[in-house]
Amino acid sequence: MPPADPHRRLIERRLAGVAIGVALLFAGLVLVWRWGFDDAPWSISLPPTPEMSGFGTFKLYDWIDSVGMVVVGAMGLGVVVRLITKRRGATTWIGVVLPVLICLQTAAVYAPYWAMTVRRAGRLTRVVEEPAVVARALACSVVVTMILAAALLCVTRLRRTPPLVRQSALAVTVTLAAILLNLSWLQWILPITNDWSPVDWRHPELMAPFRPCRGALLWKAREFGDTARSYPIGRIDDLWLHFADPVTPGRTVWAVSAFGEWEEGYLWLRAADVAQLRVRRDDPAVIDCDSRSRSERVAPESWHRVGIP
Repeated sequence: MPPADPHRRLIERRLAGVAIGVALLFAGLVLVWRWGFDDAPWSISLPPTPEMSGFGTFKLYDWIDSVGMVVVGAMGLGVVVRLITKRRGATTWIGVVLPVLICLQTAAVYAPYWAMTVRRAGRLTRVVEEPAVVARALACSVVVTMILAAALLCVTRLRRTPPLVRQSALAVTVTLAAILLNLSWLQWILPITNDWSPVDWRHPELMAPFRPCRGALLWKAREFGDTARSYPIGRIDDLWLHFADPVTPGRTVWAVSAFGEWEEGYLWLRAADVAQLRVRRDDPAVIDCDSRSRSERVAPESWHRVGIP
């Protein structure tokens, strides 16, 4: 078999590099046309600007996609340059930039949770929004961890770093980022609240008769098929001695005001209503019960609901 011609192999390698480059360029143009342009090819639309509060902060995800597309295009260009010119420096930067980018993008995925709020109906105002403390703690911990991981990757890329330390840092940071990225979807199905909430609702032995305790979660039994289960309907906001019952004008009764849990709203529950409800023995508000009632005279507002929903 005759030896391979080096000049011919160089030409073949360059042709392959040009073919790959053309394919990447075509794919890039298609993606830009799909995500970057509007109706006219000259009207380029940038991703929406993230807001500083609420779900508008998740517009940051559009920028993550755009940055990722730019980096992938740069990596493809580097591979093509290396195939054509045989310069190792054309792709050396990928081993540093790609893991750091993964860490920073993981931090960006969790960053919008910092601005999440908890919404509920209030007694004096129709809607009350409070910062979600749990979501803020999660965002802060993940962002700081990923920034430190990116810094670790940069430090271990120094020439004097032992190869074992460099490889271990890369494996640990990328594995951590992969785990966090795969767990990010859990925040969309798990309830985000600033108050206590049980992990498992299926413990009927923990249910106890109603007790007037501020902050306690109120439960109501309901038939689900052949089994009876309890679900939360509200959380006690306050206790009142003189509630102007709309059913009996001119008369005041003892009542409980509560924030709606199953359905959003502000509830007023009288003695006959709370007799149908239960509390959990493991509720911190029940364990350390505050049952003092306020003596002011109160009346329901137009957006309030009287009775069990």
